Amino acid sequence: MSPSTITRPFLRLTGAALRNHPFHASCREVRRVNGAEVPISTGTICRDSRGRVRRDIRTEPAHGSLNIAQIVDPVASTVTLVDHHARSYVTMAASFDRPEGPCWTSSITGMRVPDEQLEISRSRKTIEGLDCYLLVLDARMGHEAWVSHLLGHTVLEQFRDDTGIRVWSLHDVVIGDLAADAFVLDPSYVLRD
Repeated sequence: MSPSTITRPFLRLTGAALRNHPFHASCREVRRVNGAEVPISTGTICRDSRGRVRRDIRTEPAHGSLNIAQIVDPVASTVTLVDHHARSYVTMAASFDRPEGPCWTSSITGMRVPDEQLEISRSRKTIEGLDCYLLVLDARMGHEAWVSHLLGHTVLEQFRDDTGIRVWSLHDVVIGDLAADAFVLDPSYVLRD
């Protein structure tokens, strides 16, 4: 699969860069059905002090067996989509303005919710050692997210649909920058048009 045909996983990281909140973590998405967890994807996500974000995602065979990455670089004003199977990538110019105003973007669906429409609960809990607050996005669908102020990122998100409950979460969170080469592509990868 060409990186240019990969769309859904890359709807997740949009908007202005968040600088000076570096972290790296593992992420996982599952579907809970009848008490069992069915894996959808695993991966990693990191953000450096300059606001660059890299997300690597590996989906399960039932979900396409993708092994892809997205590098959002507000410093260079680019977004790079990487297909590890094809050992190729595509880089596009990007604008990091948010003319529609501040918003929160779902880690599961890519849905964007303007800040003024968010229902921020007073509920708080510690997840992965991080103090998180609850965003109720759609109470009827059980769509909620637990967000860390320290990370400026969702730590746990879930919603209910007709096939069960989808859950996306961060694990093994480490505060701080990774090595600078985390944002450098393997030189053997081929640039695609």
